[in-house]
Amino acid sequence: MIILYLLWKNYLSSALLYPSLFFKLYKQEYFDRLDLVRKNGDYKQWVEFFLRALNFSADHALKTAQAIIQLQTGSREKLIKANLRSPHAFEYLDALFVSPIFSIQSISDKLNVSFQTASTLTKAFEKLGYLREITHKKRNQRFAFADYLKIIDSEH
Repeated sequence: MIILYLLWKNYLSSALLYPSLFFKLYKQEYFDRLDLVRKNGDYKQWVEFFLRALNFSADHALKTAQAIIQLQTGSREKLIKANLRSPHAFEYLDALFVSPIFSIQSISDKLNVSFQTASTLTKAFEKLGYLREITHKKRNQRFAFADYLKIIDSEH
């Protein structure tokens, strides 16, 4: 809630910090400190705790950004070595970082290519290990960029 307030007041330009993870990890301390504010009006210890949460969140955001950059660099190098013959291969890869779960139709629309081109690229990227199909259906399949999702879902 505080992050939303900071966004609303334009103290933050985007919600890159996620202190809720810290509060989840230190749940009992969170409630104990809130209780001290309620019972004794001790805001100083709460502000210190909240600043620890922001520091933890900033560190987590930095590690996540570094891991994404490393994945992006490694993925581009892998794509170069694979010698994929499509002029859309790098654009496709970039789209995965924006929409890591997608259908062939949605990636076709995003890249402004034919369904067949998007399907061919998806099969190639799946074969290279970038993607996995997550619906286990023959039609209306959805794919996930699993390595990317693993990074953004992790609690380092």
